[in-house]
Amino acid sequence: MSQLLASFSALPRSAKWIVASVVVLVAYFLIIEPVLDRTNRFAGEADALERSLTRAYEIGSDSSDDGKAVLSATQVFGRPRLPTDSSLRPESIQRVVDEILDTHNVEDANKRESSATLQDDTLSALKPSEGRFERYIVEVSFDATQETVAHVLADLERSPSVSAISRVRIDRSGFASSTGRAPDSAETSGPRLVRATIAAESWVFIPQK
Repeated sequence: MSQLLASFSALPRSAKWIVASVVVLVAYFLIIEPVLDRTNRFAGEADALERSLTRAYEIGSDSSDDGKAVLSATQVFGRPRLPTDSSLRPESIQRVVDEILDTHNVEDANKRESSATLQDDTLSALKPSEGRFERYIVEVSFDATQETVAHVLADLERSPSVSAISRVRIDRSGFASSTGRAPDSAETSGPRLVRATIAAESWVFIPQK
């Protein structure tokens, strides 16, 4: 060590400044910069956590506009059911739709299933961990009376397995639109049918692996 110091002392002043500059640069890139990067990362995570907590407080407080809207909706529709990570949810909503249609004697229904990722940034406050929200959608079309359609829709909205009803379309020329021909006198003597298309959704949280 003493020999190293002696060698450094023997250097001209300009060389000493060069060596000192190199030492400072090495110390910055090996020690100071990693510490600053980690500090900035922790600060960003803390800010994100603060925003999530603030958003959660606003949603749960009846003193904020969002909280008042949630309280009003809860009084009308009941407490919301948040998305879960249950692997049975896709099968659950399919089973619920089939059971409700059977309960109201709906026959020859056309069913289409799809899925999509929810992109709404406001849902970030609801995420329990890193992951994404998936929408499992069952769209069903059938012919029935207006009363039957109303009962089917009400039962779907009441089901805890249904997170949302994203589409409702009722075509009052139901029979003609579904069969491609005009009804005869025997078919028009009964209750008037409509063509209903209803899309029921189940929202599922999928953790990031």
